Amino acid sequence: MEVTEPSQDYTTEVLESFKDPLDLQRAFQEPMIKDSLISGWLVWGATDDRFLAPAPDTSTFQPWDPGSAEAVEIVRRVCCDPEYWNAVATYFAEETSQDTLTVDNISATKSICKFFCLFSYRPFS
Repeated sequence: MEVTEPSQDYTTEVLESFKDPLDLQRAFQEPMIKDSLISGWLVWGATDDRFLAPAPDTSTFQPWDPGSAEAVEIVRRVCCDPEYWNAVATYFAEETSQDTLTVDNISATKSICKFFCLFSYRPFS
């Protein structure tokens, strides 16, 4: 989105817009989603990047680039195998001297699950 008037009023307008709930139907048609504020706190750039809301029923990331398909399939096959998760749990249990879960273990598991949920795979089904 082009910034036609980079002013204090524009900054106020952008910040105030975060108070309003997102109109999802409008966001499917008009770029409204902002994922970062790289500029604007001191000086606005020439553009203010915004994105359309992703479709609720299809993956934003598919189809895969043909060069990546084989690697993704191998990772999917491994991570959808219950034995993989049993092995991961065993390794997590061995690598800590604490009685609680570690942030690293949670983050690694969360990242794997997030990857597959984004791509409509179900590693735990």
